[in-house]
Amino acid sequence: MQDCPLQGNWAFSVWAGDDGTATEQAVATCTEATVAAAYWIDPQTQAWMRYFSGRSDLTTLTSLDNMQGVLALGEEAPATSGIEGQVLLGPICPVVQVGVPCPDQPFQSTVIVWNAERTTRIRTFTTDEEGRFRVPLVPGDYYLDPQPPEPGQTLPTPIPQNLTVLADQFVQITIEYDTGIR
Repeated sequence: MQDCPLQGNWAFSVWAGDDGTATEQAVATCTEATVAAAYWIDPQTQAWMRYFSGRSDLTTLTSLDNMQGVLALGEEAPATSGIEGQVLLGPICPVVQVGVPCPDQPFQSTVIVWNAERTTRIRTFTTDEEGRFRVPLVPGDYYLDPQPPEPGQTLPTPIPQNLTVLADQFVQITIEYDTGIR
């Protein structure tokens, strides 16, 4: 296979081998990444034919001919780094008193992950109902931009933060929303 996709990327790949080669055998020649999926439009029927690695029950693209091009997707690398944690809303009580617990509460929210310079949106994620999240990211520096619950709403105020993701670990973080209660 020529012009194989990289991990997590699409590529227009071309089979340069014998006519009638099993698609699974053809894509196995890609060394940059395992091909997770491939698509081809049959010029006669204009129907999409598809290949899914390990899913013969869904595969309709069963063979490739010499110089046949496909749109191929490289399988994602296993997530070995990123961020995980919880979003909390607080303070909850108007006056915090010694001996009277008033912990911050879990808060479901949407967070935009930017590169450190804030010029490229990397991804957007929404936490679960308990505010928990686990987001794979490649090692690097990021800016987390929690979004207001409603556009234009000033409270609770999301508190953005910078962070660094290191290789082969998930950084534990807490994202805070300030209720404004004092």
